[in-house]
Parts: sequence; C-alpha cells; structure tokens
Amino acid sequence: MSSRLLLAFSLISFCTATAEDKKIPPATQEQLSAITARGRSLFEYERAVWEAHRALASTHKATDTPMRFIAHHSDSGWAVVIGSIDRAKGSFEMSYEVAETGSAGKVKLNWLKPSRSAPMFFEVAATAIDTAQADFHGELVRYDTAVLPADADRFYVYVYPAITKPGVLPLGGDVRYLVSPNGKTIIEKRPLHKTILETTNAGPAQVVAGFHSHVITDVPEDTDVVHAMLRRIPEYVGCAGRVYKVAADGTITLTK
Repeated sequence: MSSRLLLAFSLISFCTATAEDKKIPPATQEQLSAITARGRSLFEYERAVWEAHRALASTHKATDTPMRFIAHHSDSGWAVVIGSIDRAKGSFEMSYEVAETGSAGKVKLNWLKPSRSAPMFFEVAATAIDTAQADFHGELVRYDTAVLPADADRFYVYVYPAITKPGVLPLGGDVRYLVSPNGKTIIEKRPLHKTILETTNAGPAQVVAGFHSHVITDVPEDTDVVHAMLRRIPEYVGCAGRVYKVAADGTITLTK
C-alpha cells in the first residue's frame, strides 16, 4: 500500500469522535499560532546547538567532562554557550561561546581560557535544566534539553529524545516544564506525548506526510512543529476526534 493510501486510511479510521471528544472545543487560531511560534523557536534552538556541536567538534577533541550547550536568541542572532556547572562555586562556567556571523550556516567559536561564569540568562537556564531533569523520568534513551524564555521572566524547559540514529527522528516521550524566574521551581509540568515513535527522515519522494495521534493532550504540541520542520513534510495530528495539519513551515490548521 502506498504512503498516500496509508495516510488516508489512518485519517479516516481515526476521525470517529466520541461524544466526550465532541465536548472539547477545537483550538483557537491564537492557540495554534502560539504553538507554531514556540515550535519554530525550538527548531531554531536545535539548529543553533547543532551548529555549535559541529563547530566545537571541528576544532577540539572530545573530553570526558560533560558539556552543556545552552542557546539564546538576541537581536544579533543566536548564541550558544558551552560549559558545565561548577558545584563548588554554584555557577555555570562557560568554556566556549558560539555566535552566528550573519552568513548562512556560518558561526564563530570563541575558546575561553580560563573558563568564566556565564551571563545571567545562561546561569539561570542551567539551573532551570537541572530542576527539570531532577523531576523527569523517561525511557532508557538519551534526552536533549532546551530552554526558551516564557512570559513574566519565566522559562520553558523541554526534555525530549535525542537524535542518535542516522536518518531516524524520534518523536514522543517528551515534557515541557514552566519554571520560575530563578530556575529553581517547577510551576507547570506538561507531558507532550506518551510514547516514543521513530520515523525516518525520508524526503517527499518517499513519504508525503506523517500522522500520529495524541492521547494525553487535545492540541498539537511544540515538538510536533519541530518534527514537521525537521522532516520537511506535513505532520497530521489526531487530537480529541479532530485532525490538525502541521505544515513543513510549522503553520497549524484544523483539517477536520
């Protein structure tokens, strides 16, 4: 059966909503736009961290010291700080800075010798990641983290499966935390997907769209946007008897 027929069958078989589902109103355009905005920011965060990994690997040998990559966007573009938490000092010590140069795909790596305390955003972001990781309990896979600014000086911390196999993109088993301005208190914990699905990073010639359903939330999630943008094909998401389309650029629309 072709991928197109499989997708159509999945959509038809899913869309028999229960009476309880019908009581849940569809997401508003404002909600969908907010999900898209967060998802696009998360996608750009991942891209910045990936560029930083590549820049570091090209000039420095791997070390046994665990290094944390934290990205932040400003008017001058994305910057990534690479460092580790110094438990004795109680601070996040940065060893490298990676900044965009203004040319597509080009970044500049600055090796800091000696290492120094990171600016406040990165300091608090590192604390927020620690706070989220202390609460998170996932599967026996490697997880990545990302920190995005939220309203009222708070932070969103995402914990999601890392890409570890060539051509395979994991989706699911992820959580978004809303953390206090000092990074030490979890205000809200939002599980985004229950189980981890593995999809191939095939181009449009092989797969025209993806599809999965949600069992713990009733709207598409920020990481659904990242997933569609990484695969560069639409992802259809079944939620509460409805189907939303997440386009390859992250735009979300209600299809049924």
